[in-house]
Amino acid sequence: LIEQLHVTRLYHLVLKGDLEAAADDGQIAPGPEGFVHLSAGHQVTGTVDRFYADVPPGELVVLELETDRLSAVVWEEGEPGVEFPHLYAPIALDTVAAVRIWSPELGATLLDDAP
Repeated sequence: LIEQLHVTRLYHLVLKGDLEAAADDGQIAPGPEGFVHLSAGHQVTGTVDRFYADVPPGELVVLELETDRLSAVVWEEGEPGVEFPHLYAPIALDTVAAVRIWSPELGATLLDDAP
């Protein structure tokens, strides 16, 4: 809970091609689990390492979302003892604060929200 109180931005990782495809709908819909996976800033690098390590440079995009514009975020255990934010609603692309191509250097700047 303390971690959640300090977070002002959350991030969604998406492949460049998937983001381009979502542009037609104007949103990124929840996945089969019923939610959109998000990460706090200090979690992004670990998420990239765990799920996107094989993605070629320039193909992974980081969407920055401001928490005060999200209404359906629930923090749930994603791995033992670690809670991750899940958005139980689509991400409306017109509410995205920033879109950046992933790089390890970017990951180092996202630690601002570390508890």
